Amino acid sequence: MVSVVALRAQSPFSGPQIADVKWFIDAIKTADSVEVLEGLPHPYWESDIRAVEAAKPNIQNIAGELFYPKLLDLSTDQKDEITRQFLEKSLFIVPNSEDPPFPKACGGFHADYGLRWNRNGSPVAAALICFGCEEVLLVGEKTKVSTNMSPDGKKYFSTVLKPLRQSRPPSKIGTLQVTDPGIPKPQLPMKIEIPGMKR
Repeated sequence: MVSVVALRAQSPFSGPQIADVKWFIDAIKTADSVEVLEGLPHPYWESDIRAVEAAKPNIQNIAGELFYPKLLDLSTDQKDEITRQFLEKSLFIVPNSEDPPFPKACGGFHADYGLRWNRNGSPVAAALICFGCEEVLLVGEKTKVSTNMSPDGKKYFSTVLKPLRQSRPPSKIGTLQVTDPGIPKPQLPMKIEIPGMKR
């Protein structure tokens, strides 16, 4: 009884708790293959074209994120290197429980690319990559952990994954115009009418 009380007394002073990613590392250690997938357009910034793309056959769904069915072409050496980098945890930073949420004006997490590790043809884990948020979502059968790209990870993912883009239409992000009829466009110069005064 005393030991249990002592353990409980220590827990508030044990410092920030790092999210557990051991399950992810253990899963990819046992994998015999890794697949690289390309995400559909952004659900907020490119919603119209995403709706068209999502209606295509055989779209893949990983943890609610959508991907094209055609796998991206990486050599065996490149795939082995990706797995090695993840095993070393050099590509992502696991936040601790005391990190305050940081608001990001990116429209929410959206998987630009996905890595899916398999064993005997069945998925065991995945890592979903969002360049907008600069986050890596680690996904297991019953677990998800949101991590941040490390500086090395951002450089590595940009170098290895971005050149592989093949199915996603060219992005129009940055050239968006207001198209929602419920949002009036301002008319300039604005006319101001004041009763009793004539111009």
